[in-house]
Amino acid sequence: MVLKILARAAPAAIATLTSTGLGILARIYLVPDIHAVSNVMTLTVALVASLFSIVLGLLISSSYNTFNNYQSDFQKSFSQLSHIEYIVRRMVPYSESAHKNVLEVAARVKARYWPNGRGVKRGEVSYNMVHADITALVAVLETIMALPQSDKSELGRVRDLAASFIELQYSIVRSLTNVMPLFLLLVIFGWACLLFLFYGLLGSDVHLTLTVAALASLAISSAYFLISELTDPFRGVFQVSSEALDMLIEDLQQQTDSQSD
Repeated sequence: MVLKILARAAPAAIATLTSTGLGILARIYLVPDIHAVSNVMTLTVALVASLFSIVLGLLISSSYNTFNNYQSDFQKSFSQLSHIEYIVRRMVPYSESAHKNVLEVAARVKARYWPNGRGVKRGEVSYNMVHADITALVAVLETIMALPQSDKSELGRVRDLAASFIELQYSIVRSLTNVMPLFLLLVIFGWACLLFLFYGLLGSDVHLTLTVAALASLAISSAYFLISELTDPFRGVFQVSSEALDMLIEDLQQQTDSQSD
């Protein structure tokens, strides 16, 4: 876990501190009379810092909203499967095949987003993976329609729940394929490096400048870490939990085993 945090936070910290060092070297060897243009540089720093803080705040807010949307979509998906299972369970003993189809969908969702017990990477999912869910849920509907005591209102509820579930799955896959542009992050943190370069140019005391820059680089690297983590919700420190789905699968498996007996 510590290595994952360092791997995501270290590049931003190293880049900004390096920029500070370059600024200090430039002040000492290239621009010894830096105070002659200090007013212009101070105004430039203020402008870049304002742009950087605004855009960085928007990025963090957008990343946090993305993470919350993932959590909300998965909770809705689990709830929809639970409601479908509830309706199917009310039709026991006639709905054993439908019950197994619901279990297949739940197990497929777990395998799709948490394969081999780990979170899925961006780009590892596709719309084709949802097609099997559609087939299984259509089979559930067909099984309910074939039941002698089939209730049209219950059938309508299952159809609506299944449609909403599939729509959410498509939305989740679409979100996982729409990665935040790398160029955007490079531009934003390029501004950060420019700021730290100016800090090195304007600082009068080398040791004090490096100390303050090191503290500031921690803030920059933590912001980069948050953006990286929140936009990749299946791997890392902040993860969408599969606990609710695991409980649903366990319950479905118990029901299937009891019906088989």
